[in-house]
Amino acid sequence: TMLAKVCSDRNKPNGQFRVEPTKQQVEQFISGLPVRKISGIGNVTEKLLEALGVVTCHDLYEKRGLLYNAFSVKSFQYFISIAMGIGSSTVERDSE
Repeated sequence: TMLAKVCSDRNKPNGQFRVEPTKQQVEQFISGLPVRKISGIGNVTEKLLEALGVVTCHDLYEKRGLLYNAFSVKSFQYFISIAMGIGSSTVERDSE
């Protein structure tokens, strides 16, 4: 759902943006996203990440060793799952 939310915010007002459902396309899309666009990363976390040189989701993966030492295990795991495009939930189609 993280990816769906980012995509709907990307092309307002109609909220339609498509990312091809391939590993390569998802990784490419996510890698350039500013970390602040990710649900769960607020102003405070954004500033902490910026201080460590992390601005994009690509940076989350590239600086994973630094993040491992600077944040809790839970936060670190969340950051890495974001960087790898791994979501924690599925989106189900509405029944009509």
